[in-house]
Amino acid sequence: MSSTHGRTASHDGRFDPAQRLILLLLLCSTALVAATGVYLYILPAAPQWVFLVAIRIHTYGAWVAIIALCLHAFAGLGVLHTHRGLLGAMFGDGTVPIPTALTLWPRWTQKKLHDLKGNPHGPSSHTPS
Repeated sequence: MSSTHGRTASHDGRFDPAQRLILLLLLCSTALVAATGVYLYILPAAPQWVFLVAIRIHTYGAWVAIIALCLHAFAGLGVLHTHRGLLGAMFGDGTVPIPTALTLWPRWTQKKLHDLKGNPHGPSSHTPS
């Protein structure tokens, strides 16, 4: 997933592989906790084995969600050197420092920098005809 010098392997797409894993864990665990919570609330008189399985899934799903949220907060706080500057991006001016962007999203950042070199006003601007 990452190479030496703290850079992630080059990848395409919006999220790097670790972000994809955390997102998948958050979505799946939240769905499991919600589904089993509704089941346990609506059908508490279900067969005992189903009830026990639902409680186990609910408990383990909650732990997975808590761990994934802690990892998300850990990365967002910039504790990892590869994620420095993200806290300022979330609660500050909304921009990510170029070295951080190059570390986390190398191809996307290189493409955006290339677009900016070709158009000094930014990739979304256009000249009126």
